[in-house]
Order: sequence, then structure tokens, then C-alpha cells
Amino acid sequence: MANTTVPTPAPAPRRRRRWPKILAGIVIVIIVLIVAAWFVCTSSAFFKGVVLPRASKELNANITVSEASISPFSQVVLRDLKVQPTGQEALLTAPEVRLRYNLTDIMRGNIHVDEVLLSSATINWVTESNGVSNLDPILSALAKPSKPSKPSKPAQIDIREVAIKQATIRQTTIYPGGQRDVKEIAPLDLTLTGLKNGQTGKLALSAAVHIQNNPPPPGTNALLDAKLDGKFDLVLSQDLKPATIQGSTRLDVTKADGAYAQAAALVGNLDCNVTPTEIKQVALTFQRNGTTLGQIRASGPFDMEKSEGRITVEVANIDKNLLNIAAASMGIDFGPTTIASTNEIQLAKGGAMITAAGQFNLNQFELIRTNQATPPLDLRADYNVTYDKSASNALLRTFTLNGTQKGQTVLHGELSSPMQIALGNVSNALGNSTLNLTVNHLDLADWKPFLGTIAPAGDLSTKIQLISQEGGRQLNFDLNSEIKNLTAVSGTNQISQLAVSMQLRGEASDMKTFKLPAYKLQVAHLNQPLATATGSGSFDQANADVQLNAQLMLAPLSQLEPSPDLNVSSGNADLKLHLTEQAQPGGAGRAASPGPTKVSGSFALANFSAQAGSNTFRDFGFTADYDVGMTPEQVQIHKLAGQLLQGHDQGGNFDLTGTYNLTNKAAQLTAKLAGFNQAGLGPFLEPMLSGKKLVSIALNGNAALQYDPNASSALKADLQVTNLVVNDPTGQVPATPLEARFQADASIAKQIAAIRQFVISLTPTDRASNQVQLAGQVDMSQTNAYQGNLKLTADSLDVTRYYDIFVGSAGTAATSKPAPETRGQAVRAPSTGAAPSRASEQEPEGMRLPFRNFTADASIQRFYLREVQITNLQTAVKLDGGNVTINPFKLALNGAPMVANVALDLSVPGYKYNTTFNANAIPLAPLVNSFQPERKGQVGGTLTAQANFTGEGTSGASLQKNLAGKFDFFSTNLNLKVVDIKSPILKLLVNVVSSLPEISRNPASALQSLGSQITGGGGAAASSGGLSGFLQRSPINSIVLRGTAGSGKIDLQQGLVQSPAFQAETKGPVTLAEVLTNSAIYFPVSLALERSAAQSIHLAAADIPTNAPYAVLPDFLTITGTVGKPEKKINTTVLAETVARTAGGFVGGNAGQLLRGLGNLGGSQGGTNQSTGGLLRGLGNFGGQQGGTNQPTGRGGGLLQNFLGGSSTATNAPSTNKSINKLENLFR
Repeated sequence: MANTTVPTPAPAPRRRRRWPKILAGIVIVIIVLIVAAWFVCTSSAFFKGVVLPRASKELNANITVSEASISPFSQVVLRDLKVQPTGQEALLTAPEVRLRYNLTDIMRGNIHVDEVLLSSATINWVTESNGVSNLDPILSALAKPSKPSKPSKPAQIDIREVAIKQATIRQTTIYPGGQRDVKEIAPLDLTLTGLKNGQTGKLALSAAVHIQNNPPPPGTNALLDAKLDGKFDLVLSQDLKPATIQGSTRLDVTKADGAYAQAAALVGNLDCNVTPTEIKQVALTFQRNGTTLGQIRASGPFDMEKSEGRITVEVANIDKNLLNIAAASMGIDFGPTTIASTNEIQLAKGGAMITAAGQFNLNQFELIRTNQATPPLDLRADYNVTYDKSASNALLRTFTLNGTQKGQTVLHGELSSPMQIALGNVSNALGNSTLNLTVNHLDLADWKPFLGTIAPAGDLSTKIQLISQEGGRQLNFDLNSEIKNLTAVSGTNQISQLAVSMQLRGEASDMKTFKLPAYKLQVAHLNQPLATATGSGSFDQANADVQLNAQLMLAPLSQLEPSPDLNVSSGNADLKLHLTEQAQPGGAGRAASPGPTKVSGSFALANFSAQAGSNTFRDFGFTADYDVGMTPEQVQIHKLAGQLLQGHDQGGNFDLTGTYNLTNKAAQLTAKLAGFNQAGLGPFLEPMLSGKKLVSIALNGNAALQYDPNASSALKADLQVTNLVVNDPTGQVPATPLEARFQADASIAKQIAAIRQFVISLTPTDRASNQVQLAGQVDMSQTNAYQGNLKLTADSLDVTRYYDIFVGSAGTAATSKPAPETRGQAVRAPSTGAAPSRASEQEPEGMRLPFRNFTADASIQRFYLREVQITNLQTAVKLDGGNVTINPFKLALNGAPMVANVALDLSVPGYKYNTTFNANAIPLAPLVNSFQPERKGQVGGTLTAQANFTGEGTSGASLQKNLAGKFDFFSTNLNLKVVDIKSPILKLLVNVVSSLPEISRNPASALQSLGSQITGGGGAAASSGGLSGFLQRSPINSIVLRGTAGSGKIDLQQGLVQSPAFQAETKGPVTLAEVLTNSAIYFPVSLALERSAAQSIHLAAADIPTNAPYAVLPDFLTITGTVGKPEKKINTTVLAETVARTAGGFVGGNAGQLLRGLGNLGGSQGGTNQSTGGLLRGLGNFGGQQGGTNQPTGRGGGLLQNFLGGSSTATNAPSTNKSINKLENLFR
């Protein structure tokens, strides 16, 4: 059989393994990522952008560097390191910080550091006067609780070198007002080398010390410079405890001035020689010029490893040389004071039990300040006390204290038997023990150098008793203190014969729980109680409960410090307070946390009767109940409610609730007022009522405030006044009830305030609806540049009745009765002398308002106030930094148009201004009748005015220099009766005109009477004189004033006064003075008298036309003096000549020629008739106008000079009459 061959199948192809490649790729990617992470994490950008911000957040500071070079295994170098606490000055700056180390050794547990370098660093610690410092933010961050670390074996360290080179450590204290104390160590060089377990290291120190104190008064400036050098050898044990310390430090004072002057040439040496088993010597010695001033030294066996031993501490030879340096800032000299003390301190149980025994001697203790010294006091104390931490107790074995002064014991303390004080559980309890401490009749006057003026006199006695029971677990204490014949100082007022007493009883359990069953404090004056406080309380480590009741007797208290604005006849104030605090449980393993604090109680003011300024209180009362809670995050006002009382009558209630978040400063408040009436509001409102009596009022309202500085805020308020009725004793104000309502709705979002509603509504009248609205918004995103727009609108307002209530009665029409005609009677005019000269006024400082492009517009269609009617009032005010612009300001005043513009620059001292004013035919009667009701009906007509003034500054000196402008005032149909004239210049003019008949007939007698009218006080114009009746029947109809201002003067270009009886016209300068009412005036007056009146007294020319309304008189009158005290000069010679000529013309014939001749004799013509000419010139001399040797005698020129001042000697003496330094006085 033939063999068959079976074909062998081909082997399947082997499958390629891919996972090694994938694994290799993953490894490569991880290596790449590690390398990339290595370069990223060690880069300067990562350190500055990631590490430092996290560190800054943890430390509440901004930590920055300009460059960071990091080699993770060996080195870190930082350039320009700066640590600035949040919101404070920089605390640390360092140009370079270098750290070289071995990371491999550190990871094995061995701290191997080759170098730590801090180069030219500055530590700047700044403390404000209120105790806040730039270190506080970092300390608060470090104060966060951390988890306790588990005990571990001591680390192995190998620190080759730590170096601080050329560093500065500065501490600055800043006082209010800018003064500061600076304490500085610079430059500081410190090197520490070779610090290892069980090895010897070396410490070298070199520095300069500078102290400069500049405290506010009454502190004393001080300066001290010193050098500090030291070297020490240090040995650490294997567990890093100090084993051996050997070395010394020396401080040399090189300069000392001011309060530190006594420290000059002072040398301080600290010598240290400590072995593992003994403190051979630790001594601090002070010397000056080789003489020892004092020493504190310690020595004795001490096992550094076990912290056990017996150490002797001695204080020797401490006297004023050192004490005065310590108290230099207080300005105290310790005189013959010496301090000595010997103490033995024994440490056992690994330092857990400490026993101290010794004595302290204070000999001839004396304080000297401002040349006052306390009597010497000798004080000695002996003690023996043990503190055992393991047993949680303290044992006071012995204690005695004695102080003698002036040969008497003023201080004594003793312990009856050993006293145990338990700080935990006590197993070996001792018996009861008592500690007594007594202060016996300590004279406070002896301690005035120390107490100052707070309590310059008094007799102090105090007894304190401390009783230990139950092995010290229970401590009872009792305090009784009294000060008799106390003198206290309050401001400039000194109060004597006061008595202060205090009683306090309490107990403590295990020094954890404290109870005050009762305490009392009382202040009395002459055995009459002034203030009393009583209460109780309890405290423990987590909770507190305190109660306080206080009473004040207001009448006797007010008498101790009298005030002219306050007179209290009766009243008591009572305060009740209950404070509780309860901690929140901490849970398992956690300490309790502070819990909510609650303050509740009440306040009451009863039977209060007083006169406080213009406010009168009669049997007034006020009560309030409060309940306030506080947590670390929030303050919550649960209740603040109270009421006002008048005797037994309720005067109104209020209620306030709200919350305040201490974290985000958000607040929410709700307030409600209900039932406020005349009983509660009367004492506050009646001083505003101008003598009227408040009959009734009802006030109710509510308000809600929601404030969040980081979100939206809102305010809503609604306040309503109803049934406002007053009683006017004059009967001018009707007892008609009035109302008022205020509504507001505003919000703030994203620092933009929007006023949606701000409405004031008054009682409508027949003339007005009486509602005004304000709307707009204010952008407060820039604190010094608020922007926005406000608009005030009203259709019609009538405030007459409210004005009558709060400003004054409407009054009745004044009836001006003419004064009876009298001849030769001197009616004294009011004295209107100039103000006394004084130093130039101080201009207000320039300022910039916190507004930018801020506008406020007002539009009122109709406004009524008594007889004043304003229509179409439109104004716009723009505020932009220091610039204030009012443009336009226009209205119609009783139908007359008025426009004004004002531009102010407040940034200039005294302010710069440019004002314009235009008014056309303003009726004067409504203004006078409304604002001067006592002169109602005295003035009529209209006023047309134009004015423009520019200037800088408002004082007289500034007006002299900078005032410029022009003015034009024209009034017609005034109908101003001469008896109603108030202006001193105008009154003088009228009195001269009134006396013309007497002057023409008998100059000497007439001018004497006229002088009495002008220089005297009181009286109306034209109250005497031959033309007085005529003038009183002829009111002044027109006054015109037109002029300019500039170059320190006001130039009156035209002044015109016109009435049917006369016309006076003048022009002249007003020379401005620093006191404006002292501004000099010079006004030559041209007078024209009504034709028939002039003819009747022979002052009209014979040829005057019959249709001429006035007869022009010769120029005989000049008004001089000052604005505040005008004077007159009258040329009687001219008047006499005119009378002679006109009389001659009327008489005719030989007699007329004779009279005309007599008139000529008084002039400038020559002639031989010297006796007649001398007679007329003598008449002229009566007015003081001419000189000469022919002096009149008897009642001649001397009398007229006294009254008229024509030739009286001018003086620069200021007037003693008071006047107001105001620009408007120039136009009175």
C-alpha cells in the first residue's frame, strides 16, 4: 500500500506584544510631567504667583519679592522681600534673604542648615496712641488655634551659621497731633555658629541703640544713644535643652539728654556663667564712672537636665540713680529711695513645684514731681509661698507687710496661719486661714505728686480680708473702703468735702467660680448722697451674670459744677442693668467657645425740673427698657422702647429694633414713634415758638433702614404731625390746628443713591396746596467726587402760619403818630457810633467740597409768606470741587422780576466771588409789612436795583483790597414819614432841614439845640425845629443811590433824597476800613427847600420863579465822620449872608440896602467897617469854620464847636460804640 503524506499545517503567526511600549510611553510621560512640574514649581513666577499669595492670606499680610531663586535640594534666595500687614505700614523689608541647606539630610530627620542670612533688613513696628499696631493683623492670624502636636524624640540639628547683618529694628509710637517716640537698634549684627546637639556654639552680638521720645505735653522729650556688645558660648544637650551658657554683654550709654539725662555715662553689664549643674553667676550690674549703682544677681545649684535646684536672687543697692531713669518719661524723682531684696527660689519635681521665700525692703520711698514731694514711706514684706503644678495648689506659708509714714503705720498685712489656695482637686487640705490687709488713714494730699490734680486731698482707709476654707477650695473676701474729705478736680472746677465708700463681698470656688453676693459704691457731698451703685454678680470660666442698680441725684450733682445754662431744681436718674454671658459647649475634645452676651434693663428719669438754656422742664420724666444681644458675629437690638412723661401725663412712646453684623458691617433698623404730644414735646418745642404756648400736638411715625456696604441699602420713613395748636398771648396767631407730613423712600445700590420719594406736606390754604417734593440720585462711587442731580419742585407753598408760629406774630399795622411840635427842646438821637477798632478778621480757610459736576435744581411756581408773593422761582446750583455756581436764580416778587447770579470759588482763603443782581420795581410794602410788622404801613413804593460785585475775601482788609463793582438803587413813592426814619445819616439830614428857621434867626441857640438832637440818644427825626411839622406832613418819596466800588473805596456818584418838603443831593467817597462801620465818609450835601417854606424863612432868592417847586439853598452842609457815626459840618456864615440878602430884597428901600450891605460885609469884600464885618464873621466862627485872632467869647464858637464839631481837633481814637462789621451797613 502506497504511503500517503499528510501536509503539516502552517504555524499561526505570533501576536506582537504592545503593552511594554504603552508602559514605556506612560513612564516617559510621567517623567516629562515631573520634569515640567519641577521647573514650574521651582520657578520664580510660581513662587511669586502661587506660594506667596497663599502665605499672604494665611498671615493677613501682603508678602512680595522681586526675584526668587530656588534650588529645592540646596538653596533658596529671595530678593527685596517685603511683608506689609493688611492696611498697615510695612513690617519687614530685606534686600536679600538666603537659606542654604541639605534637603536629603532634612528628609532623614537631621536638620542640616549651612547658612541663614538676613542682609540689611528693616523691622518697622508702628504703634498708634490707641494701641493699634501694624503687627496686629499678623498676630491675629497666628492666634488661630492649631492642633496639638504629638510628642516626639528631639530632632538632630546641625546649623552651621545664622547671620543678621546691618539690620534695623525700629519701634515707633505715634501720639495724637503727630508727635512720636522712636526706639531703634541699628545697625544690628548677630552671628550664631556651630549649633549642634551636645556641641558648643557661639553667639556674637553688636548693635547701636537709639531712643528719642517726643511725647505731647506735659511729657518731657528724651534722647538716649548707646552701644551694645556681647559674646556667649552655648552648649545644648542632646534633647536641645541649654546645658552651658558662658559670656557677657555690655551696654554703654554714649549720650543722654532731656528726661534721660541722668542715664549719661551709664554702663550695664550682664555676666553669665551657667553649667549643667550650677548657676555660678548671673549678674546684671549698673555702673557709672566705676561706681556701682545697683545689682541684681542669681546663683546656686541648678540641674539644667532636671530643672531642679535652689537659686538665691538678690537685689542690692538700687536707688534713685536707676529708678529715676526708669520713671524718666513721668518726670518723677525718687529722692532718697532705696530697694533691697533677698530671695531663695527652690525648684523641685522637674520644675513643677516652685518655692519662693524672702523679704523685700523699700526704704525712704519718696516721689518728687514739680517741686512737690511725698513724705518718706518705709515698706517691708516677708513671704514664703509654694506653687505645685502637679498638686494644682498654691501654699502661702507666711506673709507680713508693714508700711510706716510720718511715724504711723499706714499699711499692714498679716497671715494668721498657712493659707492654701486650690487650683484643682486637693488631697491634703489644710485648715482655715485668714489674710488681713489694712490701709489706715492714708492722706492723699501727701501723694499729690503721684496722683496729680485728680484727687489732691482726702483720707483713705481700707480693710481687706481674705479667708481660705476647705483646704483653699473656698475663698471668701470682704472689702470695705472709705475716702473722707475728698477733694476732686473736674476741669477748672474743684469740689471738696466729698465722701466715697465702697463695700464688696465675694467668694471663689477652686479659683474657677466667683460670686459677688453684694457690692455697693456711694458718693456723697456734705452727707447728701449724689450717686449710688449696688449689685451682684457671678463668674466662671465660661459664663457671667452681673446686675447693677445705679441712682443719680441730679439737683445736688448739678450744684457741684454750676453752669449758667443749666439750673436743676429736682430730678433722679435710675439705671438697671443685667448682663449675662453663656458659653457654647465645645463638643468632644473641643473647648467651649464664647457664647452670646445679653444686656437688658431699664433707665428712668423722674421728677426732673430744670432750666436748660431756653428749655424749661417741669416734672419731666423719661423711661426706657432695653434688651440687646451680642455674638462674635452680630449685635441685635431685641428691644429699645420707652416713653416721655409730664407728671402723670404720657407724652409719647418710641420703639427701636435692629441688627448689626460685625463682620460685613450690615445693619437693619426699625423705629416707631407713637402718641408724642404736648406733654412730651413741649419743653423742646416751646423755645422755638417766640413766646407762644404749645397747646397741643400729635406726632406719629415709623422708619425702616436696611444698610449693607457690599449690597443694596434702603430707607423708608413716614412722619406725621397733626393738631399743632399754639396760644399767642398777643392774640395775633389764630389757634387753628396745623399739620405736617414727611415721607421718604430712598435706596443705595452699587454706591448710587436714588431718592424715589421725599415729600413734605403742610396744611393746605386758600392760596396753596402746600406740598414740596425732592427727587434725584447721587453717585458716591468716588468718595471725594460725588456726582448727581437733585430737583426740588412745588406747585404752591404758603408757609405764613408756620412762620407766624415759629418766628413771630404777624403784628398789626403800626400807627405812626407825629411827635408834638416843640421849640428848643433837645430830643436825643440814638447813638450809632462806629465799632471799636480791632485786629483784622481771620479769613476762612479754602476748601474743596466732595462734589464733582453735582447739580441741584429748584422750581416753585408760587410761594407765599404773609404779604410776600413769589411766582415762577427757578434756580440751579452746581457744585464742582471748590466752585459753586448759582445760575440762574430768578423769580417774580409780588409781580416784579428779579434775577441774580452767583459764582463762588471756595478753594481760595476767604472765598472768591462774582455776583450780579437785577430787580425792577419791587414793591417794598409787602417786604416791610411781612418781616418788620412793627413798621407796617410806614414804607411804600418800589425799588429798582442793579448791582454787580466781585472780590476775594470777606473781612474788612480783604474788601479794602479786592472789592470791585457798581450799584444802582432807585426807589419811588416810598411815602416814608420822617418820624419813621432809622438811618442815622438820613435822620441827621432831616434834623438839619427841620432846624433851618432857627439857624437863620439865631445860629448859636439853634445849632446848640441841633447838636443835642444829633449827639443825644433816642428820638425821631424832625421832632423839633421850625419846619418839623411841615416835614412830618411831607414823607420822603424817593431815594437814589448810584456808585462804584474799587481801590479800597465806594464812590457814591449820586445820592438823592426827595420829598415834597425838600430835596437833598450828594456824592462822595466811602473809604473802607478794616472794621467796616469805621469807614470814613465825606458827603457835601446840596439842599433845596420847598419854595414857599424857603421864602418864609428868607432863604429863597427874591427872583425865584413862582412855578419852581424848590428853592436851591447855598451849599452849607457836609456830612463826614464814619458810616457808624456820621457827623455834620455847617457853614453858618453862608446861611447868614443868604438871610441878609434875601431879607433885604423883600424889605426894600433904605432898610433893604442896609441889610444887603450887612450881608456883603460877611463875605470876602474889604471895607473899613470892621466891627460889622467882624460881627458876621463871628457868626461864622460859631460854626467853627474860620480862624483868626478875634475869638468869640461866652456862648460863641466854643459851644458850637462842641455840638457841631466843625473845627474840633480830629483824633484817630476808635469809637466805643458797638456796630456790626457788615458790608450792608454801608448802605443803611
